Amino acid sequence: MKHSKHGLEKNTKRSKKSKKKIVFIIIFLILLITIIFFVLTKFLNVTKEPENEIENIVTEEPPVEEPQEPEESPIETVDVSNMPNTIQGYTVIGKIVIEKLGVEKNILGRTTLESLNLGVTKFWGPHINDPGNFCITGHDYKNTFGRLKELEIGDTFYLIGKDGRKVTYEVNEKIPEKNPTDMSHIEQNEDGIRRVTLITCDQRRTHKVCNKSRTKKRIK
Repeated sequence: MKHSKHGLEKNTKRSKKSKKKIVFIIIFLILLITIIFFVLTKFLNVTKEPENEIENIVTEEPPVEEPQEPEESPIETVDVSNMPNTIQGYTVIGKIVIEKLGVEKNILGRTTLESLNLGVTKFWGPHINDPGNFCITGHDYKNTFGRLKELEIGDTFYLIGKDGRKVTYEVNEKIPEKNPTDMSHIEQNEDGIRRVTLITCDQRRTHKVCNKSRTKKRIK
């Protein structure tokens, strides 16, 4: 009886130890699973964030900037009561003043050999100071357009119409000398901008000298 009781006690102790081991293993496994789950969750969150940032960068559309019209100098109004209506039968449509060259000439509304001897004339284009390419021609006399070559990019001049509108223009292109039959400089596709082309011939009458200008930008 003593032997069997002693053996039962041993078995009970072993059983208890086995149970403790099992409980310990279960607790260890639970802790291990929890730690693995926590680490994986952290890792997945870290790796997902850059993808979201990239997604936002890709899907965000840049703001569309509306095209802005070039700012032009304001149109002034001046007194034109002293401007003649006609000169020897030719209608005066305005005046050109190029201060750098000392030129101040009435602009006649029609180009003929006779009108060119009286001053400068409208050769082609819209009404004076209206949008488009207003082309003025004159002889290469010193007091007319003979010194056009001296105008540089950025130089200015102004036109005054019979309606009193005064607009300042800025030279933005010096056109190479052209054959007299070349008319490309009088084209009118100017996208609603006021432009002026000044035209003369060289002394030998073999080439045209032209300067192209646009409305002077407003000074802020």
